[in-house]
Amino acid sequence: MLAALAGSPQAFAHDVPKITVFDAPGAVGFTSAVAINVAGQVAGSYADGNGVLHGYIRSPDGKHFVTVDGPNDSPIGTFILDLNDEGAVTGQYCEGSTVCHGFVREPSGKFIVFDASPDALNLGGTYGNAINDFGTVAGSYTGMDGVTHAFVRAPNGDITTFDAAGAGTQAGQGTGTPYPGALNNLGVITGGYADQNGNSFSYVRTPDGSLTEFSPPDGSQSFGQGINVFGVIVGNYSDDVTGVGYVYVRSPDGKHFTSFGVTGTGVKFTYPNYINAFGTITGFYNQNFLNHGFLRTWDGTITTFDAPGAGTTPHKGQGTFGFSINLEGAIVGNVVDSNNVQHGFVRAPSPP
Repeated sequence: MLAALAGSPQAFAHDVPKITVFDAPGAVGFTSAVAINVAGQVAGSYADGNGVLHGYIRSPDGKHFVTVDGPNDSPIGTFILDLNDEGAVTGQYCEGSTVCHGFVREPSGKFIVFDASPDALNLGGTYGNAINDFGTVAGSYTGMDGVTHAFVRAPNGDITTFDAAGAGTQAGQGTGTPYPGALNNLGVITGGYADQNGNSFSYVRTPDGSLTEFSPPDGSQSFGQGINVFGVIVGNYSDDVTGVGYVYVRSPDGKHFTSFGVTGTGVKFTYPNYINAFGTITGFYNQNFLNHGFLRTWDGTITTFDAPGAGTTPHKGQGTFGFSINLEGAIVGNVVDSNNVQHGFVRAPSPP
């Protein structure tokens, strides 16, 4: 599989399986779908008529939604960022209008609020960005000085904070900027950090605390977006010459990089969001200031797709955004329509 990732040519497929667009019950103007697990549960967030955010978990058949809210009413609310195969979710919960925390909601419904550091008690607060099947959480927090740091939270609640050696120490810099991090079931974490000049780079951290900083050979402004159980990392970077955004795929040993992007006139960038155990990647690309979803299989084949109702007005952030893919190949993400209303979608697995 790694050899295929490193050297296979890309091709384009045109068969688009069924895509179901949905809104969470009670949603007004905004539904996000950010994760899908092996059972087909979907998790995300929605805004109600007062603009308050709520998390949700959608059943595989789409007929049932469970609302996920923190323990106290909040004018900001609860935002889910990941879902594991056990049905646990993590994200950010804002208490009042000034303090935001990380959280884990267990499959039983138990809601656990946590702060990565005593210094994280502000509106930026703590983000639980990824949760693996054992309940380990990776994410970032912003201190009172505006500097961002990364953390890993063990299933027993123990929290370890860490920073890349090259991370900047001024407001808007640090580890977890611009991306808080992803982790696999072995506890390996990837993400990004911003240095003292505001440039972004990727990192990978092993469970023993060893952290390696890197960028792909032909690019700059990179950050790790996803990592699968084998340690293959997918991330985003900008070409040093053209400034166009591409995807990199890094082998577990860090010795091999493959880069790719959707090709065509007017393509500004290709942005990855997730890689599954089979090496299939999903995300989105921007062409002529409109966004479209894509998936890339382990052999390099790229399929592009648009969800029904995707907006077609340039420069408005409209279109289709692939966000997560499970082992079956089902993709979830977001679609912004012509009225700039965001909905979730589920794309069925590609036929064999």
